[in-house]
Amino acid sequence: MNISKNAIVAGVGLIAVIAVLIWFFVPHSGIIEQEALERIKALPEVQTFVSNLEENGKSASFRVEDRGGAWSVQAYEIVVQNGESHTATFNWYIIDKKTGAVTKEFE
Repeated sequence: MNISKNAIVAGVGLIAVIAVLIWFFVPHSGIIEQEALERIKALPEVQTFVSNLEENGKSASFRVEDRGGAWSVQAYEIVVQNGESHTATFNWYIIDKKTGAVTKEFE
């Protein structure tokens, strides 16, 4: 089976056009989920929160949610009292996926 040179050039050209379209029209997340979580864990206030919990035999928990153009990270602890448990939120943080900027939900 012989494929003409023109067919090969046309195929390569089509692949290049598709690649360019994907590059421009598929959103790029920039900051990935793990990076967002690490940025929050590196904040001095969060490190203090984690340290204070650990000193009392407790541990911090983190939940990451995708909100389209941003990541939302909840820093919290699980509180157990009288056989029941609930979460006690330290803070929610919003991380812009493009810039990496961090915003606290609660001041």
